[in-house]
Amino acid sequence: MPDQKPEIDTVVRDIVKLYRDITARRLPEYERAIGLTSANQEFREKVIEAVSTCMFQHILPGNPRRSQIRKQLLAVGDAARKAHDSLCNLDAALSAPELSELQLLERHWGVLGGIARRFIPNEVSWLRNASSLADIFAKVFIDKGGRPEMGHFASSPMDWQKQLKSAPAKERR
Repeated sequence: MPDQKPEIDTVVRDIVKLYRDITARRLPEYERAIGLTSANQEFREKVIEAVSTCMFQHILPGNPRRSQIRKQLLAVGDAARKAHDSLCNLDAALSAPELSELQLLERHWGVLGGIARRFIPNEVSWLRNASSLADIFAKVFIDKGGRPEMGHFASSPMDWQKQLKSAPAKERR
């Protein structure tokens, strides 16, 4: 598929340009926030790189939001709970008929049906555990709401200022 490579390169180049343009608008504000008195090209490049990396990470399909993971885990727990309840109901229903009626059913569902019937308690136990585990794991992925956090900007402008002031004077210009 050599025909797709230039197209992909063009898309990536356009995305990088878009991120640079978006970030460039805010650069003077960032420079003022950390106490720079004039434009600092190295600082600007690092900010653009950090913002671009962060924005790119958020559009990748393999990086779901915490709320999405939580919803998926809750759906697993709910499905396991429903399957558990259904198997319990089936087990109760199969235990209700008279022995002669149950033997008639067993004759028609064959050996595999008999084996499956004996494994219902194990499946019920597994489904109960799966439901509980999914619910527990879902609690880890609590979403605080709002926009996704930009991980590359976990530090504050004050931290940037400290880092910049600790750099040699030549690097601050």
